[in-house]
Amino acid sequence: DPAAFASRGFDGRASAVTGTSRRMLEALSVWAALAGRAEAMREITVSDGTGEDRGPILLRFAAAGEGHGPDAHMVENGHLYEALLREIEASPAIALRTFARVANLVRGPGLAEARLADGRRLRAALVAAADGRASPLRELAGIACHGHDYGQTAIVLTVAHELPHQG
Repeated sequence: DPAAFASRGFDGRASAVTGTSRRMLEALSVWAALAGRAEAMREITVSDGTGEDRGPILLRFAAAGEGHGPDAHMVENGHLYEALLREIEASPAIALRTFARVANLVRGPGLAEARLADGRRLRAALVAAADGRASPLRELAGIACHGHDYGQTAIVLTVAHELPHQG
């Protein structure tokens, strides 16, 4: 249920929204609902270590300069889902179908037909496989997915700052 998913509160996940993605969200009339909930990222430093032993800086992003604003913002995923869902529900061009399983996908020139398990058929010029990591729709479309173990471990956490962190 997209509405329940969007309103369930903070689940510990957030996304970095790049400047390009922010401009896309602005064009879709979504950014205005997020702007007050987004934290500007004024500098990002990526290294292979921490503290005094952080090792070489592998990647660094900083604000482009005066008048350009931050290159990215951090946004809680729940806020992003909620803003996108509101815009989808308000759009007369989008029909949101939930709780439907695609049993088969038939593709042709300029048209795709999704045959649902309940017998309904939906036709569209574009089908987006946005149904998760183990996407059944991607498999039905014959799109291969390849991955491998990187031999690395990541530690992800959420912290509360005692003092302002200045982006």
